[in-house]
Amino acid sequence: MPISFVDDPVLMELRACAARADWAGVRGLADHQSVREDLESGILVSEALLRQGATLQAKVRLQQVAPEALRRHDGAAYRRATNMLGAAHFELGELPAAEAEFERALVDANHSGDHLTAARATNNLGLIANIRGQHEAALALYRVAAPAYQQLGYTSGVGETSHNIAITLRDLGQYDEAERYERRAIEFATDAGNRRLAAMARAGRADVALKIGEAAVAAAGAQMAATEFGTLGDEFSEADALRVVAEAQGALGQVDEALGTIDRVLRMAESLEATLIRAEAHRTRAELWVAKHNRTAAAEDVVASRALFNQLGAVDERGRLDQWWDRSNP
Repeated sequence: MPISFVDDPVLMELRACAARADWAGVRGLADHQSVREDLESGILVSEALLRQGATLQAKVRLQQVAPEALRRHDGAAYRRATNMLGAAHFELGELPAAEAEFERALVDANHSGDHLTAARATNNLGLIANIRGQHEAALALYRVAAPAYQQLGYTSGVGETSHNIAITLRDLGQYDEAERYERRAIEFATDAGNRRLAAMARAGRADVALKIGEAAVAAAGAQMAATEFGTLGDEFSEADALRVVAEAQGALGQVDEALGTIDRVLRMAESLEATLIRAEAHRTRAELWVAKHNRTAAAEDVVASRALFNQLGAVDERGRLDQWWDRSNP
C-alpha cells in the first residue's frame, strides 16, 4: 500500500515544503524511505530538482516515477510525471523526446478530463514551437492554454503563458506588445505570490529593454532577476538572467566585465546541461570577442553556438547567428 501523507510526518513535512515552494527543503527529505516509496512524493522531489536546475537528476527520477504511476493505475500521477519528464527533456535540449512526452500527457489529459495538465502540456508544446521558429503556432497554443488556466483559476499558469507570449512577440520584433505581456505576467505573479514567475517576467522585460537600446535599464533589471533566482535556488533561470546582464554590459561598452559574466553563465549552463542557454551564451561571447577584435575566439564560439542551435532545431536563431557573423566578416 502506498504511504499516505496522513500516516507519515516526513511526507506531511515534504508536502508543506512544496506548498511554500521550499524546494531545498523538499530535496532535503528525498532520501527518507517513506519518500522513496510514495508516488506523490517522487513527483514533488522531481519538481524540486527541476526548479533548482538539477535537470538530469529530475529526468532520471521521472523515468522511474512515470512507469510506476502507470503500473499503479494512478492516471493523475502519470500525467503529471509525463509532463514534467517532457520539461526535463526540454531543458536538456532533447526536443523530440520533450515533444513526445508533452503530447502523451496532452492526449491522456484530454481523454481523462484533466484540464490543468492539458493546459500545461499545451503551453509546453508552445515553447517547442517557438524555439523551432514556428511563432504563429506557438501563439496559437498559448492562446488555448491561457483561457484554460483562467477558467481553472490558476493564476500562475496565466502568468506563465503571458510571459511565454511575450517571448514570442519579442522574437517577432513586437516589443511594445512583448512589454505589455511581461507586465501582465508580473501582475499575475504578484496576485499568486509567485516570486519565481515575477523574476522571470522581470528578466523578460530586461531582454525587451535591451532590444530597444535601453541597455542600462536592461542590466539593472536582469541583475535584480538573477539575484532573486539565486535566492530561490533556481540556478537555471539565474544563468539565463545573467546572460542578459552580459549582453547589456557589452552594449554599455563594459566588454571585459561582460566577458567575465558570460564565462560564468557558460560554466553554470554546462553544469546544468542547459542547451539553449549554452547556445545563446556562446553567441553572446562571440559578439563580445568581435568587440575585442579577437576573431579567432569569436569563430570558436560561433561554431559552438551553431552546433547547439542545430541540435535544438532552432532554425531562426541559427540563421540570425549566421547573418550576424557574415556581416562581421566583410
